[in-house]
Formats: sequence, C-alpha cells, structure tokens
Amino acid sequence: MPEFKVKCRECGKEYTANVNRNGYCDECKAKKTAEVRHKYYNKRKANGGSLKYEPHLEICEDCGIKFETTGTQKRCPYCAQKYNTKQNNEYRNSHTDSLSLRLPIGVRDEMKDIASHNGLTLTSLILMNFDYYKLFLKLSLDDQEKVLSILAHGHSNDDEHNK
Repeated sequence: MPEFKVKCRECGKEYTANVNRNGYCDECKAKKTAEVRHKYYNKRKANGGSLKYEPHLEICEDCGIKFETTGTQKRCPYCAQKYNTKQNNEYRNSHTDSLSLRLPIGVRDEMKDIASHNGLTLTSLILMNFDYYKLFLKLSLDDQEKVLSILAHGHSNDDEHNK
C-alpha cells in the first residue's frame, strides 16, 4: 500500500499516512475525536439521549447566505461542492502524478474486471504490478528466466530436468 506525506490540518506537523485522505496526525486526531465525542455526548444528554437535529438555518461560512440544514454543515450546498472539489484538486495535484495510456480496445475493461474481481481499483492493480516488476528486476538473470518460464508454461525448466 502506498504511503503519503501529509501535513496535519491542526498543528501543521508532517507525517506519513497509508490513506491519502487523513487530515490529522495521531495526536491531533485523538484530541479531535475526544472533542467530537464530548460534544455529541453533551448534545445527547441535553436532548434526553437523542441526537435528532431539527431543521435550522445556518449561515454559509464562504458566501454568507442562509441555508437550511438538519445537520452540522457550515457551507451551503453550492459552496460545499466547490470547497470539496477545490480540496480534492489541491490534494490530487500536490500528491499524485498523471499518466495517460493508449491501450488496445477492450484491454482497459479487461484490466478493470480483473482488478474489481480481486477487490482492487485499476490504479492499485497497476501500482501493485509495478511493485512486483521492481522485485522481479532484483532477481538474478537465472531466477528471472525461471519466473518467466513458469509464467509462460506453468512450470520451470528445472522441473523437466529433475524428471
């Protein structure tokens, strides 16, 4: 699984994460989780054990218009979509490279089917195979030939010599 260098949204500390959507380092994540749990505990306690939200008006923190919500949204639907898109684009542009491939017709769908059948995305399938190829290149030439023989014929040439 790839690792990402991520900057904590709370303290600014850089840390390594396995998921590219983490927002907080372990210390700040623990504090945030405790704050949220405490907030919702108090809210449940005040509502007699219920967390049902009544529809209410909020003011969008981006554009200032009033909008109705039954939750804890801080942005109107338009600004929320714009904000999420902006955040996603900023993250993607700062943490990933782009690659364009031209494949014979049908190959992409076949690759997607293989990935999906194995619980992977197409990107993770490609990255996993790239990692395998890097390991393959570390093998001696003799071992590389054995692997290629197994892939091509289902057995190694040594198996034939040992008969």
